[in-house]
Amino acid sequence: MKTNMNPKSVTMRLRQTSELRRLCLALGKNHFIDNKKNSKEPASKRLEQTAKS
Repeated sequence: MKTNMNPKSVTMRLRQTSELRRLCLALGKNHFIDNKKNSKEPASKRLEQTAKS
């Protein structure tokens, strides 16, 4: 299957990629904040756990 490379299709794919990137970053930020609120461990341990996942 060939990828459609006309300008309109490329623009649409770039916009979708941008939206997905923002969504992933927002979800990751919320996950980090939720873990931070619910955790009784020091911040350094939380950062280590987040980096591993």
